[in-house]
Amino acid sequence: MATDIPLEDDANLAEIADLVARRQQRARLTRDGLVVGALISAEELEFLEAAEAEEALAVAEFDAALADPDNQGPPISAETLRAELASEDRAEYDTGNPDE
Repeated sequence: MATDIPLEDDANLAEIADLVARRQQRARLTRDGLVVGALISAEELEFLEAAEAEEALAVAEFDAALADPDNQGPPISAETLRAELASEDRAEYDTGNPDE
């Protein structure tokens, strides 16, 4: 949960940053009741940046897969895909080997 901090207050930004870092809380910066920014801990920022990087990599891999001529077969229905995935899951469960 985030704490609202009005920018109109004469709050010391360093003190607020210390609270955010120590308590692992978020702080929303507000002006005239509207949220205009936020403070998060360095740890949370690192987590968000890593998540963004993973998402960008996944999108790039997806785009590459779509562009691959070997992936240009006819489309399959969602029902067929579910059945194929369920079949693979059963095979993994039966063999106890997730790579098979």
